[in-house]
Amino acid sequence: MSAYASFKDVSENQDIFNLDDANMSDEYKVAYILRTRKGYYLYKSKDDDDLYIKSKYGYEFENDIITAQVKKKKNFLCKNKVDLITNCNIIISAKKTIGVKKYTFKYLNKYNQMESSDLFLKKCMNSWILQNKHFNYMGIIFNDNVYVRGRNNPDKILLVMPTYYEGHVKIPNIPANKKNNIVLSYINNSNDNLKVYKNKEAVWASSVEAYSLRFQFSGGIASSKNSVIINEIDESIIETLKIDQNIMALVYKKPISLIHAFSIGLSKFWRN
Repeated sequence: MSAYASFKDVSENQDIFNLDDANMSDEYKVAYILRTRKGYYLYKSKDDDDLYIKSKYGYEFENDIITAQVKKKKNFLCKNKVDLITNCNIIISAKKTIGVKKYTFKYLNKYNQMESSDLFLKKCMNSWILQNKHFNYMGIIFNDNVYVRGRNNPDKILLVMPTYYEGHVKIPNIPANKKNNIVLSYINNSNDNLKVYKNKEAVWASSVEAYSLRFQFSGGIASSKNSVIINEIDESIIETLKIDQNIMALVYKKPISLIHAFSIGLSKFWRN
């Protein structure tokens, strides 16, 4: 199940990746979801997808050095459909299956053709599970939005993933069966091999009468689907940011892989 792409998602020397390859990079990567009438498409830049790197002073961009005193944000490469088509390639597509509430995936193979994957993203109550017939790879648990001052809060999210092992080249998984899944294992506290990540809480800014979150990049629009999910040391591991009504940017790093990021974005689009 190999797919060809021009970016490096596993190591600096490997251009061929599987959808279940682990993301071993501590650098942030950027991808985009485009929603169309035919389906959902994940785009990656034709050039190096590591748009910036960490430096001892903060972050170092192509021509800018961000010091500890002055921090700037880089704008997204793509801000509309024309930008995506011009600067990026389609890597994965997803299609809704309404009756059973799931997404099925296709990926770009080494022959430059879209090929069906055995992975799918299935809805279960207020949760989503990334899985195939045999294994669960991630659970996405949504709390129902609540209304404060008559306004809709940003989504509250829990990511449940098998414990990430340093040096693991494949996304860790747990066996799937009809009586149990990764979400139920978390709820019932029946599996010690799970890692949980929470979203960063948005802060109400009374000056603008809106909820506020800090993102790695600028250029998005206000949306309750915007979110920042953090690890145990409060580092962002994935950010979802709407650029327009039909485009969502995904900024992610280890342990979130490309298929994780796509799945998280898709779960938000279904709720939109």
